[in-house]
Amino acid sequence: QTATPNTIEITNITDTSFSVAFATSKPAVAGIRVSGPNMIDSVFFSTTNQEALVTHTITVPNLTPDTQYTFSVLVEGETILNNNKPFSVMTASPLETNESVSTASGIVVTTDGSRASNVLVVISSNESQTLSTVTNDTGEYSFNLANIRTTDLQKYATFTNDSVFTLRIYFKDQSSRIEIPYKNLKEIPTITLSQNYSFDYQAPPIQTATSTAELRIPEPSTRASSSLAVSSPREGQSLIDERPVLRGTAVPNSPVVVHINNRITESTITNSSGRWELRPVNPLPQGENTFIIKSKDALGVQRSVTRTVEVFASGMQVAQTATPSATLTPTRSVSPTNTPTPTLTIAPTTTFTPTPQLC
Repeated sequence: QTATPNTIEITNITDTSFSVAFATSKPAVAGIRVSGPNMIDSVFFSTTNQEALVTHTITVPNLTPDTQYTFSVLVEGETILNNNKPFSVMTASPLETNESVSTASGIVVTTDGSRASNVLVVISSNESQTLSTVTNDTGEYSFNLANIRTTDLQKYATFTNDSVFTLRIYFKDQSSRIEIPYKNLKEIPTITLSQNYSFDYQAPPIQTATSTAELRIPEPSTRASSSLAVSSPREGQSLIDERPVLRGTAVPNSPVVVHINNRITESTITNSSGRWELRPVNPLPQGENTFIIKSKDALGVQRSVTRTVEVFASGMQVAQTATPSATLTPTRSVSPTNTPTPTLTIAPTTTFTPTPQLC
């Protein structure tokens, strides 16, 4: 099995540095060979001891502003180029230090619901450059968007609530793609590796004042998520979606496990409001299908809800009232979409070179 990366991301460009980020399908020693004005060819690694890793984020420091640099990627003695030419990157112009903070953060989990560490997370929008980071030991990641620049790198980017961001997540040969508006970036829903989502929240309607003069004190909205509940699908519902989205609530930040037809087990984690969603990785067979959803309540007691649905072939008409959509609507892409600039999806060419040494 080759360790050659399928996608290489140029990220975190500043006036004095840039990073190259990618994942390999198996642990590999990887680096980049950089050339530029007033510097000798140098090889940089993600760690000083040149460990064999599956997630690689290699930063090149101490560069000159507004200067063009070229590089090639080195993986286990192979040189990877961009269509037979070195990759190219231009450093940015200097900007005054931005002391403000605008955080985008979330959690990545594996398909069995465990926290996924050392996962590459890349974020960008049509109005901004690309940033990258790696999840920590508990699967958490965070970006400070106050320091993200525009696509031309000339100033710090500004966004509206509806500006759409794309997150791309890589680990070994797994990847995920997420689209989410800027207004929801402070708390990105938990992402399961190998699943693609489009998140769009709708704010709950504001209730108008009552006709009475009675003063009502609002109660915390934790009761709805103190125990397991399944809002979709309904019991006995007929579906033409072979991978229907399951939705519900449970204790905030807790695991939810779904057994499908007593053969397949998938899981997710509720967000801080107790909402959870899960879409089966594989299509369901036509006919009757049973979901057994399990999660612990606030007292630690295991709760279980069963839903039995009928799945029909795509294109058939089902005589049943449609289920209203929830406020959080993740959907998975069937086919990949174009990756925003400056992502470089490469068709690598390979030449054999000696294993590089750190300069």
